[in-house]
Amino acid sequence: MLDTPEAKKIFKACHRFLTHDYPKSPRQVLSELVEMTDPELEADRYGQGEVITRFEGEVAALLGKEAAVFMPSGTGSTPRNIECCFSSEEPPGDT
Repeated sequence: MLDTPEAKKIFKACHRFLTHDYPKSPRQVLSELVEMTDPELEADRYGQGEVITRFEGEVAALLGKEAAVFMPSGTGSTPRNIECCFSSEEPPGDT
């Protein structure tokens, strides 16, 4: 979309966007995240912690499942997906 210098210049001059998805600098995005985050919240470690546990619970409830697992990358989830697809056992929660 913004593959020419002229297009980039025009885009930077815009002040209103129909989608309300105006461009933000990394500093703006991080500042907004700081404002939304509880200062007492501890960081998750290797998929365990309050934030990820709550998120997995919300996704499971949304999908009507007993549990959900968050995997931050496709590379991390691929072995598990293959195991589920080719296992003769039924995956947990699908009985």
